[in-house]
Amino acid sequence: MVTFRELHTADALLLLPNAWDVGSDIEDGYSGDPSAVAELVAELVAIGVAGVNLEDSAAGHLVDASLAAAEIAEVKRRSPDVFVNARVDNLWFGEDATVEAVLARARSYAPPPATSYADMQSRMEEFSRDDYRENA
Repeated sequence: MVTFRELHTADALLLLPNAWDVGSDIEDGYSGDPSAVAELVAELVAIGVAGVNLEDSAAGHLVDASLAAAEIAEVKRRSPDVFVNARVDNLWFGEDATVEAVLARARSYAPPPATSYADMQSRMEEFSRDDYRENA
């Protein structure tokens, strides 16, 4: 096994292998249109992104939970294998900032086709360092 120190030599750029799939923080999807958000994610998936962080806020405020749920559903319809981390921003922006409200929003995003954390854990376990080296 190669040690961390052996990965770097003084005359070479330090490149750290990533043992996890690649993800992207796409804010609110840069659109209020579920189809446009799904198109963005499909383009990212096409270049190798395995997951996205999608926020339920825009311009510093929560968006309607039904819009965020529609974006997630459309993303998963278009790109069923992508991991979606649906971020709930109630507490971040101090809007409707109760545990009950946060849970209600999260539950509206959680039904299928949303990807669960357990699904992502399983995918990460399938990905090995040797796979990374072969595909890098």
